Amino acid sequence: MKTNFLTIFTIVCAILVAEAQESSIKSQAEEACECIKLIDRNEEKLEQNKQVEACINDAIMADQLLSKLGSALEKANDSTNTDKEINITINSDEGYEKIERKLIDNCVALNILLNDAKPTSQNSFSENKKAIEFYRQGYEAYNSGDLEKAVELYGKAVETDKKFAFAWDMLGIAHRRLDNYDDAIAAYKKSLKIDPKGKMPLQNLPIAYRLNDDVKNAIKTYEKLIKHYPEDPEGYFGLAQCGLMTKNYELAADNIFPAYKMYAEVNSPYKQDAEIVLSEVYQGMKANDNLDKFRKIAKKHDITLEE
Repeated sequence: MKTNFLTIFTIVCAILVAEAQESSIKSQAEEACECIKLIDRNEEKLEQNKQVEACINDAIMADQLLSKLGSALEKANDSTNTDKEINITINSDEGYEKIERKLIDNCVALNILLNDAKPTSQNSFSENKKAIEFYRQGYEAYNSGDLEKAVELYGKAVETDKKFAFAWDMLGIAHRRLDNYDDAIAAYKKSLKIDPKGKMPLQNLPIAYRLNDDVKNAIKTYEKLIKHYPEDPEGYFGLAQCGLMTKNYELAADNIFPAYKMYAEVNSPYKQDAEIVLSEVYQGMKANDNLDKFRKIAKKHDITLEE
């Protein structure tokens, strides 16, 4: 019985520690997200990503400082403790990747920043004040997590101005997050009919296709994205994911390398996702005894492998 009690006690302690760590990461991510909301969307991507990194580091440091100061004060007030020296060490890298992952999954402000599109035609935005006001209200609803309200308001914006491409884009994004994939696809197509080079719909339409189990059309759309925006990593990353989904590892490898290089150059938070895909591609080609081809593709993209 004693062994069983100790085992249960150990498990309970482990669960409590894990919950405390998860709570801390969630708190730091929420603080970092509030900071990210203040980043200027007109800044260059490299500068934006530097500011995102600073937001995450500041949140980590603030949380660690508060926690370790509390521990230090307990130590100082402990009458049985003869060692009164207080040393506080802050590690701004502690939990960084977990917080970054949580931000990518949950921080609307970060995703808007990472996927923000600039006007590509005169119809990208609207000159209709009523449509703009519906769009603004829709953005506020979307940013606060009220997706159904956002759909309603973006819908009113495109009813008021049917050529308001950005409103169609955001309507599509809101529908997609509600798992209304057919509606999302229809909205993105409306936007692309208005502006065939629209970057935001070209990035988001293939995601909706993939979620709707239509990988063939997803691949075609990513190819269009690369054609119009060869310096944007999103098209290559998307094609790599499609390659994984269809077990076409050569397609995946040929696209994940340029995507990873582009993300790394600007220190994008998406670099972590690219590393995961790269690992999966490697494992897939290894399982198919095709590592020689993997190495050749890496060399083609000027990447040296250390195996």
